[in-house]
Amino acid sequence: MVILMRRGHDDEGPEGLFTLKSSSQLNGSLSHTVSFEDRGDATNFCYLLQSSYEDLGDFSAEIVPLPVKELSEAIRSHTMKVIVVKKGKLKLYAGQPLADAEMALRTLI
Repeated sequence: MVILMRRGHDDEGPEGLFTLKSSSQLNGSLSHTVSFEDRGDATNFCYLLQSSYEDLGDFSAEIVPLPVKELSEAIRSHTMKVIVVKKGKLKLYAGQPLADAEMALRTLI
């Protein structure tokens, strides 16, 4: 499962999958799409994103299933770099700053 972030109402605003930027000595900046193995972890991360961006007013985050076949093809073809968060590996708590969660995700790269 991945997180689809959207601005605007009625599916007319910009949207995209949640990605995490990291730096690499060889390649400069890299982007990794964050995928969750567990729906509960994905739901908690959606809540964290929504609370972090609540001042935008028209921001939403939702869980979108990403079939394993599509994920495997994207990784094999190098069109997408992915972090798969195993169940329970990302510890989240109410009021946690998004930056702290992103730092924890970077340790999984």
